Amino acid sequence: MKKLWLLFTFMLTLGCVEGYSHNDLRMLTAYRAKEVCSCLFVQLQSETFCEAYTVANPNLATYSVNFDDKIVQAEALMMWSNTARYDSAHFGCVLDPIP
Repeated sequence: MKKLWLLFTFMLTLGCVEGYSHNDLRMLTAYRAKEVCSCLFVQLQSETFCEAYTVANPNLATYSVNFDDKIVQAEALMMWSNTARYDSAHFGCVLDPIP
């Protein structure tokens, strides 16, 4: 029974380590870029409002806005980033494909 328990624990640990692809920060940056873009360019809110409106805990994603091209780029820990751009009144903001 002890061997079975050790095998189960080993397999569970291996599955957690090998199966986790570290997408949490990529999702965080995608959320922040898309939501800030939508808040600014679709809802036409102020940047101060949108910054407070889109904060996720922990607050690791920073963003920059290009108001001329209507593009928002979010970054987390200088390694993960996503970009959202205002497409049209019909489609709103869309995320750029990840290379």
